[in-house]
Amino acid sequence: MFFDLVGNLTKGDAIAQVRDAIQSRMNDGDLQFVVDVRNVSWIDDYGLEELMRARRTINEQGGDLKLINFDPPTGLPLKFN
Repeated sequence: MFFDLVGNLTKGDAIAQVRDAIQSRMNDGDLQFVVDVRNVSWIDDYGLEELMRARRTINEQGGDLKLINFDPPTGLPLKFN
């Protein structure tokens, strides 16, 4: 399943929408996820925590979640896969 996130992934509605979308697909049996964050302007600690929680839950069920096009504004390398 491919998700193309756009905007801010911060505490509140944005995180809830991502959580609900992933959970809905998992309920349908999808366990392979690719999340493109190229068009995400900002991810706060709540957003990052939600992505990590989702990945952990998916992994526990034998699936995988990969982030692509993740370019932190700090210039520091960050690997999430």
